[in-house]
Amino acid sequence: GSVEAIRETLSGLANEEAKVKVVHHAVGAITENDIQLAGASQAIVIGFNVRAEPRVAQLAEQLGVRILYSRIIYELIDQIKAALQGMLAPTF
Repeated sequence: GSVEAIRETLSGLANEEAKVKVVHHAVGAITENDIQLAGASQAIVIGFNVRAEPRVAQLAEQLGVRILYSRIIYELIDQIKAALQGMLAPTF
C-alpha cells in the first residue's frame, strides 16, 4: 500500500538534472543492511512511520547516510523535493 504509493510518487519527481532512483524498498524497521546499502550507493534512507534503532542511527552517522523520517506522505514528498533542489546546479 504505502510503499508502492510513495515509490511511484517519488519516481515522478525526477527532472533533467536530478533523478530519483529507488534502490530498495521494504516494510518494517530500518536495518543495518539498509544503512550499508545506502552508504554503498550514496542514497538517502526514508523511514515512513518507522524509526531507526539507536545502533542503526549511529551506523548511519558513521557512514554519512542521511535518514529522512516522516509520518505524512505529503511532508515526505516536500523533503525529497527540497533535497532534489539542493542537488541542482545554480542558475545565474
